[in-house]
Amino acid sequence: MANDKHHLDEKPLDLEVHEGETPFAVWSRRLMFLLLIVLCVSFAAPAVGSCSGALGSGGSKLWGTFEVAGQKFDVHEAEFQRLHARYAAVFRLFDPQGQRSLSNDEVWSQVILDEVAKAEGIHVSDDQIAKFIAMHPAFQSGGKFAEDKYRAEMKNLARYAGVDHEGFTSGLKSILRTEIYRGIYASAFTLPQSREAYDEWKKTNTKITVDYVVQPFSALREKARTLPVTDEDLRRAAILPDIVEMRTTPARRGIEAAYVRVHEVTPEQRAAMQLFVESAGLLPKDQSLEAVAWREYFSNKQEGGPYTRQTWIAAHRPAYEKELAAWTALPEPRPEASKPVDPSTVAWPEKPSDVFYKQWRGAVEIEVLGREVLRNMASRAEREGKAFADLLPEFAAMGVRVTSTPEPLTDAELVTKFPEGLGRESELEQAVRTRFRLPEGGAKFAPTALPDPVPACRVSDKPLERGWIALRWTSYEPARERDVLEIREKATDAYRAYRATELARDTLVEIRKKVEDAGGDVAAKRAALRKLAGEAGLSVQEIRRFNARTEKPRPQLLAEDATQDAREAADRAVHRSRIQDDYPLLSKQEAGKIRDPILLDERTLAAYLILLVDKSEPGPIEMDAATLRNERMMRSYQSRTLMGSALGAKELKSRYRMVLTPDGKAATEKDSEKSTESN
Repeated sequence: MANDKHHLDEKPLDLEVHEGETPFAVWSRRLMFLLLIVLCVSFAAPAVGSCSGALGSGGSKLWGTFEVAGQKFDVHEAEFQRLHARYAAVFRLFDPQGQRSLSNDEVWSQVILDEVAKAEGIHVSDDQIAKFIAMHPAFQSGGKFAEDKYRAEMKNLARYAGVDHEGFTSGLKSILRTEIYRGIYASAFTLPQSREAYDEWKKTNTKITVDYVVQPFSALREKARTLPVTDEDLRRAAILPDIVEMRTTPARRGIEAAYVRVHEVTPEQRAAMQLFVESAGLLPKDQSLEAVAWREYFSNKQEGGPYTRQTWIAAHRPAYEKELAAWTALPEPRPEASKPVDPSTVAWPEKPSDVFYKQWRGAVEIEVLGREVLRNMASRAEREGKAFADLLPEFAAMGVRVTSTPEPLTDAELVTKFPEGLGRESELEQAVRTRFRLPEGGAKFAPTALPDPVPACRVSDKPLERGWIALRWTSYEPARERDVLEIREKATDAYRAYRATELARDTLVEIRKKVEDAGGDVAAKRAALRKLAGEAGLSVQEIRRFNARTEKPRPQLLAEDATQDAREAADRAVHRSRIQDDYPLLSKQEAGKIRDPILLDERTLAAYLILLVDKSEPGPIEMDAATLRNERMMRSYQSRTLMGSALGAKELKSRYRMVLTPDGKAATEKDSEKSTESN
């Protein structure tokens, strides 16, 4: 390759001239010109010229060295800065927005790769550069090359970046030279041929045939129920996961809740709320209820929030339908004036302020008042050491309700068992889990009230069910682990289920041992397996030539009156699917081997003995077109990734023995810091 010259002037874009090459390779060259702007963005860098010792340093410091084809190149500060400035100028020409700048690492990569391309004999002619400039839109007017436009651009570059025509064309030569080298280098990483893709695919898609025996746990659980279970058996079984879970008693909390729901508050209760809040000075200083409610509304009026036309209609529709049914039940003629108004026909204001005052002000003000009332109640309960129930007589007239758990609840029970349904749609569960925790250091439990209420409804489409809940922690039972004998009955059932699993495994282990002891080839082992399985009252099933891509049987839904044959067919489908799931492990075994250990599956409630009968490669006809295409694309992606890595800055520096001097290293690190800050 070092002695070859690579030109682009022999109809490089003609498929007929290059019929010996793949269409991909020819089209790659076609796309090269179209993508050159993008390539300039990624690799914009003119040639370094002669970076060897002949290069004038101008008395500047040496920044780095590298070696190509046995020749050492020195790069000094002045030369590097000149190249960097030239690259930046060329880059700005093709990226007028100037969204990113070239890093020092990119400049070093271009410098090295350009010298590598030269060493390999890659040449770019002046004619090619002239054609590129003439074809580039930046230098055209009306679809044709405009020399005056080109000269104007060159003047701008010379004025702002010190880059003239020679510097610009030198940069373009460097870019084309390195891209030609990249294209040649990439020829080893192009889209693989179908045969190559198939050869790789068949390695991971070996077809296997297996014989298997199923021992359901259920067949042995009846036997396990008759086994005597001693205290010693249970103590040994205490470490079984099912029994450990039974022994563990989670922490339980007693919770008291005081709450207000917007739709339950009567006009009298609202008036009592407002009087209490304003008399106690609970609103922010110098702010009216109207102002606080407006701020609350405004912060929640976004699309998808609670204060929209759709939620207003949904909230009022139940009452409308009830009133409409009552009106319809009236005898004819019914008075039209008393017919309820469909909420969906109500004119909706356009201004947010009008929506607030006409539709939502009442509900939002009740929310604000309810929150302040409950906050005051929680503060008093904490300060005076009282329960919410003790304070209720003072707050009941304001629509406050109080409830509590009849017995302590676990975290898992908060949603389903908390009284009045408060745990289902509120943030109660989350608050209890995260806020009601014992202090560090073994401190004793003491009743505690949260200072701030939590939302009573976190579902935005139910605005009238919104409100607030004040929470008080009233009791605590820490988690503990019970002795296995405290749960003897449940532990005994779990132990017997475990013994049934062991019996199933032991049955198949005995069969496996006898088959292996009998020896012989695969056919002999298959015959021995069928004989021994039959003696144990079991049968042998076969799955022929399957791999990870083989479709598995679909689960069958059985009717209550399904026949025995239908139930057995459904069971076979389940077991076959489970065997196919085990393909990754089975495919690594040799033909004639029995899976070790015996497969136990708690999901299918069965044990499996599996004999690998045969392994064979899938034929080309078994690889469908879509799989072939995907395999080729995947291999191509992997190849391009490898190529990108091979021509990356780190790899280039290592391969061509690049060494930065302390001055060059410091400059590069400083440049990296700037890039990080700008990003």
